[in-house]
Amino acid sequence: MKSISDHIQCVFIASLCVLLLCYSIGRGESSLPGGCTKAVDFSLENIIDGSLFKLSDCSGKPVLMTFGSRYCKPCREMVPELNKLHAAVKASGVVVLKIDIDSEPDRKAMKIFASEMKINFPFLVGNREIARQYGVVIVPTSFLVDKDKTVVKKYLGFQPCSVFENDIKALKK
Repeated sequence: MKSISDHIQCVFIASLCVLLLCYSIGRGESSLPGGCTKAVDFSLENIIDGSLFKLSDCSGKPVLMTFGSRYCKPCREMVPELNKLHAAVKASGVVVLKIDIDSEPDRKAMKIFASEMKINFPFLVGNREIARQYGVVIVPTSFLVDKDKTVVKKYLGFQPCSVFENDIKALKK
């Protein structure tokens, strides 16, 4: 049974998340910190195969990247949606990424998670720095980046596959 202080802490954290969400929504859908609209390049380990994944290697391809945590319920619930999206768009060259930004990455746990969730697209070991560069304050947060590496949309919270598919289709027009 949780103590009263645990409940107060949960209410405080939930309230803080709501405030941050409201603040983030008011800042514009496609800008990064400082008003930048170009995606920040990075090199992160892909836990699936151990390779180094570089955003710059996706030149000329749209990218959907989702920042999250294995411990976040909405992040976990979004993985099947990302699997569906990846299956639907990989033939057209769209890259789907999941970036885990847990403060202390546990590579063994990440590999188990990837296997359990049947993740077959790049699942990257992120860090606080990459989260800061993208202005991620709540998880999940996703970004749609066009083929020129311009951030065209920022999504806060859980999103179904259909939302991403519609926005990806709009990019191609």
